Amino acid sequence: MMALTKTAFLICCLFSIGSALAQVGEDGVSNTYTFLAEDEDLQLSAVPGHILLGYVNTHGVGETDRDLLLSMFFQKGTIEGDQLYFITKPVHGLRYEFKGKLSRGTAKSPAEEGYFQIVGTLTRHLADEEGKVTSHSREVTFKSMPFDAPEDSRHEPAKSISDHAVRRSAPSA
Repeated sequence: MMALTKTAFLICCLFSIGSALAQVGEDGVSNTYTFLAEDEDLQLSAVPGHILLGYVNTHGVGETDRDLLLSMFFQKGTIEGDQLYFITKPVHGLRYEFKGKLSRGTAKSPAEEGYFQIVGTLTRHLADEEGKVTSHSREVTFKSMPFDAPEDSRHEPAKSISDHAVRRSAPSA
């Protein structure tokens, strides 16, 4: 009997962990995240059908674009539970590819940076003038940017000035 109770408890724990991971997955992924430099970011949005939409705002790496912030939209993006994948469209011969996992971060609330985090491998693909591509991979952690919780929809609308108050302040003729 004791073994059956322990088994049932273990199954309940595993189910709740799996549910939490699924909830963090597609529901929690849509947000802005840090990227490689302080002024760069990653925007993600999950849509039904395991599709991940988004873009990366990052500096170019060439002589002519290293001071420019480039928006690199996803060519392909997928989300399966907590697993993420995307590859950007090339811009000036540069593209990024990422494969990793979404999880809850260390922040206590969504209003703090790092409430969610994405950890994985980012590969930078860079094509030269002849089209030869060099790739460089590294492990990265992207943290969610602070965001406000949805406002309570039960708030009453702001009260407007009554017609009586407007008439009272109008100059007399």
